[in-house]
Amino acid sequence: MKRLNLSTKMKAAVGYAAVIALFLAAVWLIVGVLDSLTRSDGAERTINNRQRATNDVVSRLYQAEVIGQALSAGQTDLFQSYVDAMMLTAQAVDSLRAIVNDRAQVARLDSVKMLLGRKVDNMDNLLDAMEADNSDELYQQYISDLIANQNREIAAPKVQHSQTVRTSEYVVHKKRKNFFGRLRDAFSKEDNNPQHVSETVTEHHTDTLANTINPADTVVKMLSGVRKRVDGHRIGQIAQLKRQTAELRINGQMLSRKVSELLAVIVDESSRTAETKHLQAESVRRHAAREIAAIAFAAVVLAMAFLFMIWRDITRSNHYRHELEKAKKRAEDLLDVRQRLMLTITHDIKAPVGSIIGYADLLDKTADGKKRAAYLGNMQTSAKHLLDLVNSLLDYHRLDADKMDINTAAFNPQQLLNAVADSYRPAAAAKGLRLEYDCDSALDGYFSGDPFRIRQIVENLMSNAMKFTKEGSVSMSAKLDNGRLSISVADTGCGMTEDEQKRIFQEFTRLKSAQGQEGFGLGLSITQKLVALLGGTMSVSSKPGEGSRFGVELPMPKADADTTSANERPAANARFSQPWSLLLIDDDNLQLQLTEAMLRNLGANVTVCRQPQELFVKIAECHHDAVLTDI
Repeated sequence: MKRLNLSTKMKAAVGYAAVIALFLAAVWLIVGVLDSLTRSDGAERTINNRQRATNDVVSRLYQAEVIGQALSAGQTDLFQSYVDAMMLTAQAVDSLRAIVNDRAQVARLDSVKMLLGRKVDNMDNLLDAMEADNSDELYQQYISDLIANQNREIAAPKVQHSQTVRTSEYVVHKKRKNFFGRLRDAFSKEDNNPQHVSETVTEHHTDTLANTINPADTVVKMLSGVRKRVDGHRIGQIAQLKRQTAELRINGQMLSRKVSELLAVIVDESSRTAETKHLQAESVRRHAAREIAAIAFAAVVLAMAFLFMIWRDITRSNHYRHELEKAKKRAEDLLDVRQRLMLTITHDIKAPVGSIIGYADLLDKTADGKKRAAYLGNMQTSAKHLLDLVNSLLDYHRLDADKMDINTAAFNPQQLLNAVADSYRPAAAAKGLRLEYDCDSALDGYFSGDPFRIRQIVENLMSNAMKFTKEGSVSMSAKLDNGRLSISVADTGCGMTEDEQKRIFQEFTRLKSAQGQEGFGLGLSITQKLVALLGGTMSVSSKPGEGSRFGVELPMPKADADTTSANERPAANARFSQPWSLLLIDDDNLQLQLTEAMLRNLGANVTVCRQPQELFVKIAECHHDAVLTDI
């Protein structure tokens, strides 16, 4: 039992350790999967760095564009800030170029950097064009020339038939815009700041018939020429400014397109990387789910296996414990039975043996024939009591050790029960009891069973009924019901309580009502075991003061009609029809002499032997019909 408990504890410990190991493996797997899902790989970090660098380029470019818009509005003092902003943008482009491996992307970045430089140059040219308005200098130069040549111009009369003076004015219309409007204009191809040139034409008509020289007219004529020359110069400057503005706009559009292409490529790479990452994560999750499911299945199977083994060990342990308890109880019962057996043997053997010895001594000392006959009768009664006790003990031992054999034969149950009832009629009449007997006519036939054991069962029940009934009647009935023999024995004796009904089938048990009655306390126990041996059932019902009823049901199959019973006992006074030659061997001289005398009294020729060697010699000398031995 200790070894079994140790084995169960070891299995439980190993089972818990295995389940814990599987749990730790599952935790380790989950941690690994989470780490692989949350850990950024090199490609993802590269994409993120590219996105940050690209965003930095766009941000720098936007800042430079804002400053460029201010420069275009005439704030020429911000040119150095514009140059610095473009340099920072170029540095951001170089930083992005350092982490780009694609040749096409590198070429795009080189184009962006080149466009940045070109845009700075265009802005510089635009500012130069805007600052090139030297109308005052031209007017001063032209006036100086006018003063130097005024006398000559006055002396020479001129007739002016018509004169057209054109006045050109450069007007820039600008709209106030918010932050997103300026950002859109920075990368838009449209020019949202149109430039308009308005011309004013003035015609002066002079009478050509006037030939008089007028100095004022000469001065006006000269000033008109100066103004015409200045206007022409300004028209050229305006055209130059428009060309620079268009070139700056085209450069900005190209720069915007390059940056857009760069952003599109990076976004596409980010999308592909994210999709790949998603597919990898999904694959990792599926793989992890399968592994976790496998671990869970293994844990369940392992737990069920260890549960089965532990349950089996516990069941086996409980079975062993129950068997040990049963064995202990049986040992205690055996000790109790042995104690009661010793008491029974001490009392039930000592008293008959003492009476036999006493009556034998009295028989030797008396010559009275009547007394001698009485003494012999008492001695026979004591000897019969001893024989019944020995037979009961032997039957109990064989039944308890499952060594009792069933001798099945064909017999007539009605004849057997009639014989038992007739054998108890004298005893019933002697006690003044009525013996009632009823047997079903269906039992008048040949059936298969053990007639000797059935007779023993019925005789035990009838003996108990006769023993515990002082007045009234004893009844026995038998019937055949669906192939089963039902026997009922009832009496009008003292009856039993429910507790006594449970105890009467225990070995060597004698109730209070049995005090002073003959018996050993084995009759009902042997009867119950015989009924169970024959495959039947036994019942009892009783009430104190009203009597008891014992019922027995035994299987009783039909046998061949012409088969006779082989177990019918011969009559006590039967003799051999012709002398038999019998060979008798026994190592007990008293038994040998007694048996020889009884057999000779029956008319048999008996040869006795005391040793096995002598037996073989007698067998070789002559023929014998039978050999009798107690071995």
